Amino acid sequence: MAVWGWSYGGYTTTFTISEGAEVFKCGFAVAPLATRFLYDSIHTERYMTLPEDNVDGYEKCSILNSDLENFKKASYSIIHGTADDNVHFQNAALISKALIEANVDFDNFYYADEAHSVNYGPNSNRHIYKLLTSKARRCFDLPAPEMNSDVTLILKQRKRSRSKSHFVFQDDMMLRNNLRDNRQ
Repeated sequence: MAVWGWSYGGYTTTFTISEGAEVFKCGFAVAPLATRFLYDSIHTERYMTLPEDNVDGYEKCSILNSDLENFKKASYSIIHGTADDNVHFQNAALISKALIEANVDFDNFYYADEAHSVNYGPNSNRHIYKLLTSKARRCFDLPAPEMNSDVTLILKQRKRSRSKSHFVFQDDMMLRNNLRDNRQ
């Protein structure tokens, strides 16, 4: 099984992999938060109070204080826009630095001059979903789809949710029917 998420979902993906339960073979975190010390103060302080009044709480929810050895039990990828104005790129840099110091094998992909939504460039948002699909295929040793393939891995976006997508397998005929129905 794979787990992935964007923003808070990237944070929970990263935390899930840090737990080392070996349930997930791979995790893909887009714009994950490393520490609440670096996050939007209005949001964070509303729920956690000031850092100096809740140091223990801020430390407990930091990825940097989790058991980084557990990242060796799964494949982990971190993806981030370098101009992210919500979860600042420094978060990705700190997670990468901590994983390198713990001698964890992971990969990363950074979108230059992209904000939190990774949609400034003409192909950036489409590219990120292609990247996630490619990483999932590699994780499960799945071949690239052929033109007449019976099964295609797609990302299905939830329309009424702030959370991003999840991986699903769909029969090509079902996918074609869904696309045709959506065009009408």
